[in-house]
Amino acid sequence: MCRRYSLSVRVETVVETALETRVDVAHLPRTNIAPGEMAPVLVRQSDGLSVAVFRWGLLPSWTSQRRLNSPCVNAPAETVANDLPLRGALERRRCAVAADGFYLWKHSEFGKVSWKFRRADGRVFLMAGLWETWADHRGGEPIQTFAIITTASNSLVAPVHERMPAILVGDAAPIWLDPRSSPADRLAVLRPAPDGFLTARQDSPAVPSAIRSDRECVASAY
Repeated sequence: MCRRYSLSVRVETVVETALETRVDVAHLPRTNIAPGEMAPVLVRQSDGLSVAVFRWGLLPSWTSQRRLNSPCVNAPAETVANDLPLRGALERRRCAVAADGFYLWKHSEFGKVSWKFRRADGRVFLMAGLWETWADHRGGEPIQTFAIITTASNSLVAPVHERMPAILVGDAAPIWLDPRSSPADRLAVLRPAPDGFLTARQDSPAVPSAIRSDRECVASAY
């Protein structure tokens, strides 16, 4: 499960470099993004690609008020096409989540140990995601939410955890976001990152807490 990730650079740099798309969304660099928090995602609208700020934890449009505390944070790639609450999003509301690292935990004799996985060249990467709009039938502003799709781990991540985010490598991001791509092509890009794409290091003990500040995480990790 991917329940923490970082985006410690400005999102404008990410998107303009990766997909040559200008954005005007302000994003303060974060080293500890947790479920329930707002984060930038790349989506395709009628006028092309754009960046929006959605809440992490997907809520299907028909979710009842009493289930708001059980959002979908991660969606397994192997079952997403057959998951009724997610099929509509897979067909029409795909997104890419920008990150420069993600955290996973491994149990040891000393307790849970945090590991951070980053791109080997230090650059930002995009994770496959789905998004939805939820609105309370009693009124109020609609909420845009997203989930990160996960896949089986590659050889680097497997010793720490059996799952990892589905990272969109090479031409996978344009395929994933293209409304004209076939269902088979979309699912084909949801695969483990190739060996050598990521590096790993034991990281900060502060990261598991969502209430710890980014300054604390950086200070203890570096």
